[in-house]
Amino acid sequence: MTNFQSVNNPLSECLHHGAILGGIVTAIKACEDVTFSTFRHWRSSDYLAYDGQGTDGVVSFVDGLIVGLVHTAHSDRNRARCHDPDSLKSMLFRGMPVVHRARAELLASTYLRMGNDERASFTTAFWDENGLLVAAESWDNVIASGGFIFDNELIEDKNLSMRRWENAIEMTPEQVTLSWRLYQRRVANFPQRIIMSEEEIGLLRSISTSNNTVDTVFRLLAEMDINSPVTGL
Repeated sequence: MTNFQSVNNPLSECLHHGAILGGIVTAIKACEDVTFSTFRHWRSSDYLAYDGQGTDGVVSFVDGLIVGLVHTAHSDRNRARCHDPDSLKSMLFRGMPVVHRARAELLASTYLRMGNDERASFTTAFWDENGLLVAAESWDNVIASGGFIFDNELIEDKNLSMRRWENAIEMTPEQVTLSWRLYQRRVANFPQRIIMSEEEIGLLRSISTSNNTVDTVFRLLAEMDINSPVTGL
């Protein structure tokens, strides 16, 4: 057996739904302050996470495959302390299928390079297998090595996850209502895109600080195939 599976390994669908919810809530919060979108956002099929405290993560959802990489400054594996990054990479990629590894290499070079450093750095990696998220190490080690950045996304009870987002980023009731409504519609209609209703667009405009923030939110949501008939995005 080349990877670890146990009762602790989360369902891959749980992460996907959690990433949809995370992308939506931070997009809706951006109607108040656009900087919130730096903490969670989608870029095409890639979900990016940043905690502002030294941890960056990215998960790719392409063609039914899931691949995740994280770098955290709070691990002895970080780019400043790791003296043999090639060996670390070989260890973290052990057992990863070829098609997943090709995607992981692309994610690393696209999102986890530091400045002009040609070599990407990450402290943990994971992928999907038979409906679960797996890794070359125990899931506890994945979490300790940076996977904790996705703690909220990995909560199975998405109602609880929504409440935690509400408290963490101080969402208003209107922001919660709109976020939850878009989340439920997005998941129910996946993979087809959804079009925001006039009511949803009206609510978004009512809680936005300016037309510029509304346009930003439309662009963020469009990355998740939540489209606006007003903008054509």
